[in-house]
Formats: sequence, structure tokens, C-alpha cells
Amino acid sequence: MIKYRFIITVVLSVALILYVGFFRPFSLRGGMAFDNYWANKILWNNQFDILAAGDSLVIRGISPAAMQEYIPGLRIGNYAFSGIAFDWRYLDAVERVIDKNAKTRVIILGVTAKTLTRESARRNRFRSVFKKLVNHPDMMRNKLYHKLVEFFREYEESEIMNMLTLSHKGTYSVYHPDGWLEGIREETEIDRTVTLYETIFKRGKVSYKMFNQLLGRVKKWVDQGIIVIIYHPPVHAKIYHLETMLGDFRKDYIARKVKGVGAYWMDFNRDNYSFYDGIHMRSKSAVKFSKEIAQYIRKILDDRTKKES
Repeated sequence: MIKYRFIITVVLSVALILYVGFFRPFSLRGGMAFDNYWANKILWNNQFDILAAGDSLVIRGISPAAMQEYIPGLRIGNYAFSGIAFDWRYLDAVERVIDKNAKTRVIILGVTAKTLTRESARRNRFRSVFKKLVNHPDMMRNKLYHKLVEFFREYEESEIMNMLTLSHKGTYSVYHPDGWLEGIREETEIDRTVTLYETIFKRGKVSYKMFNQLLGRVKKWVDQGIIVIIYHPPVHAKIYHLETMLGDFRKDYIARKVKGVGAYWMDFNRDNYSFYDGIHMRSKSAVKFSKEIAQYIRKILDDRTKKES
């Protein structure tokens, strides 16, 4: 009797697992498989002419494909990671990914108050992602592995709600091979982000020692002939207020220092873009923003060509 119950339990459990895997509700992920996307980025090496770097505001804010409209023929990648700080490990990785032999080399840095805090440096998620994926490169390249991970991964809260309500609400993320993490969301929720940023800056403000270290690396790149463009990613007015008042982010001072080492500082009007949580751009805004950056780069390249001729 006990054996019979055990067999029935096993059969029902397997059937339930297969059902859950095959009939997963509307997924909030598209494009590449989640782990494959990150592994693809980590394994990049010496292969781009133009590279964007920074935290989640850059990863969701810059589309290399959209930039191609104004600077065709150049290899463009988005090498941003969520939760990074501009420490030497991440900056070394940026150097490794851009093609050292390329005729045109451009590095775009999205600098936020968060990327320059000691707390972000201590928690730097780039290190953990890099360590995990580099230690298992063969597994990360294996397509069957990614299919199994996606099949057996735990349900996200949003997926459960979608299943119960038969809706498609939430942030739908598309993982692009060029590094862009596209965010699609109808609702706007900023209160949680305000609370998060208040908590972050209570733990620590911008470290200008970290900024000076970053500036030293930027000067090194400029001296090597690399075009370096730095900007503060556009955010909602409430978030920018927190960055400046609580986080001590001195944009004018930072911009002046950046220009002082021969790099470019690019300003944007945040009112031209739409954010779904106060900091991350909606898909259409990210495409628009990317094209504006590309136009800026196009002008720099054209001006340099004129001077050389």
C-alpha cells in the first residue's frame, strides 16, 4: 500500500512539474535566454568600436541597434550591468571588451550617484556575475543548459499574478544580443524608487575619491586616443533631487573635471524621456535617447575628420 502511494505521488509530481514547465503563463522575458544573455556579455573580448558602460540605467537606456542608424559600420555594444560601481575591476573589463586595434574607439559612461558610492563598490554585482559565469564558461555556452534553466526556474511573482488574473502586466524585458535590456511597461511606479534611493544615500554619499580614480582611468583612455563620452543618465526630477541633495552628486563639478581631462560631457533634457519607475526608460524613450547619443558621436567623428583633412 505504501509502495503504491509512493509510486502515485512520484507520477503526480512529475506530471505537475511538466505541466508547470510547459504551460508557464505569459513570460516577462523575451529575446535571449536570461543566463545566456549575461554569459554572452561576460565572454565578450576585444570586439567593439563603441562601448557603453554603467549600471541598470545604461543597460536599459542605450540600444546599440538604434545607434547604428547614425553611425553605421561600427561595432557597438552595451556592456552595462545592474548594480555596478565604477571600481577598477569593472573598468578593467571595459578595457578588455573594446577592440584595442580599432581605428575608431569610443567609450560611453553613464555616471550616476549610485555608481560612485562606497556601498555600491562593496556590493558590486559585476564581481559576482563575472565570477559565476567565468568559472563555468562551457555550461554558460550550452544551449540545452539554458533551456533547462528556463524550464525549471521558479515562477516570478508577476507570472503568478498574470496566471491568476489572465493579464500581461509587469515589466516585460527583452534581452538583446548587443547588450541592451529593453524594458516595456505601461504603468508608472516611482514611490518605491524614491524610498530605495533615500535608503541608499542614508548609507553613503558619492565618494569623490572614487570619482577621482575614475577620472584617472578616463584620462588614460583619452591619452590612448579613445573618445570618452560621459553623461548623467536622465531620471525623474524627484530622483535627481535625491541624488543631488542626499547623494551629494555635483553634476557641474563632475562635468568640469571630465572636460578638464579631454573627455566629453553630454547633457540631456530629462523632460524628453519617459520612465516607468523614475529611473529606467521605457523602450521608445531608450531608442530616442540612443539615437541622440549616436548623433553626438557622429558629430565628433565628422569634426575630427575635418581637422585631419
